[in-house]
Amino acid sequence: MGFLLPCVAGEQAFHQLRSEVLGTTEIRRHAPHITLAHPRNPPPARGSLVDAMGLPEYLSFTFATIFSIEQIAATLPWRVLREFALTRQ
Repeated sequence: MGFLLPCVAGEQAFHQLRSEVLGTTEIRRHAPHITLAHPRNPPPARGSLVDAMGLPEYLSFTFATIFSIEQIAATLPWRVLREFALTRQ
């Protein structure tokens, strides 16, 4: 089972940030989201749709740091390529 939280606002800022971090505007566009659970990952000891239904209706997160990561094969761990500190302008 996978569980994904879509972003309800800020899509333009998300794409601008991705363009700046990746150094190009030639990137695949997709809706901003946070993946809480991915079907490829093993299930946690406690993690189900019933648990997810207990989340508040609206969540707000502020991220101080983002990471550029890669995974060569599904069986290998993610590797951090770069780290970016986010600051308020």
